[in-house]
Amino acid sequence: MHGEQLQSDGSKLWFADFFEFESHKKDAKIKTVTSYVIMDEGES
Repeated sequence: MHGEQLQSDGSKLWFADFFEFESHKKDAKIKTVTSYVIMDEGES
């Protein structure tokens, strides 16, 4: 999953979530979730 979010102050935040499952079965449980976030600190 990935996307961006516009903050109330006008800055942006981008995110990506990666899911690893226990197996390839249809009802497999989530083993791990890794999330990355990049925050816009504005122009320098």
